[in-house]
Amino acid sequence: MYLRPIALSTLFLLALPAAAHGPAHPQGPAHPLPPGHAPAGAADMLTPRANRLAGMWTTDIHVSPAACTPGAPRPPLSGRNTMVFNAGGTLVENPQVTPPGVPGAAQLRSFGIGTWSYDVRTDQYRAVVRFDWYSSTDGSYLGYQVIERTLLLGNDQKTAFGPVTATRYAPDGSIVARLCGEAISTRT
Repeated sequence: MYLRPIALSTLFLLALPAAAHGPAHPQGPAHPLPPGHAPAGAADMLTPRANRLAGMWTTDIHVSPAACTPGAPRPPLSGRNTMVFNAGGTLVENPQVTPPGVPGAAQLRSFGIGTWSYDVRTDQYRAVVRFDWYSSTDGSYLGYQVIERTLLLGNDQKTAFGPVTATRYAPDGSIVARLCGEAISTRT
């Protein structure tokens, strides 16, 4: 019998902080457009449609400096990696390169970490990954690399492909190299 007044009092107290800040959307709903037509944003990352990309993918990367020139031929296969796209917009990339401690390796790189987003207007994904480079001889920091990629998810939702740009930076932030091309991913 005393539970009802206690429950109502608790709800009232919980509502006070929200009411003190005013309505959540004083000008109306956050997305006045019909579903599926709202601009991409944090709320869009939580929709099932956006999170179709979530999961583990193996990627073949075809990049070269020459491919940054319009009309250049497709570059040869230059690398592979495994990426995990987490629901909500984060990702981790595991390169298939020489692991740390292997004698004779000229350079070593870290795992990649990054973010991805989904644009409901174009039905495309965009990913940005960053990793660091180190010398295998003395462990000195050689700079970092940023990978920018557009992903078009195949109808089967088991393949993704699109353009990729890789920009390598020196420790001082100056550009060392730029590679362009494409990447093709397969869900694993």
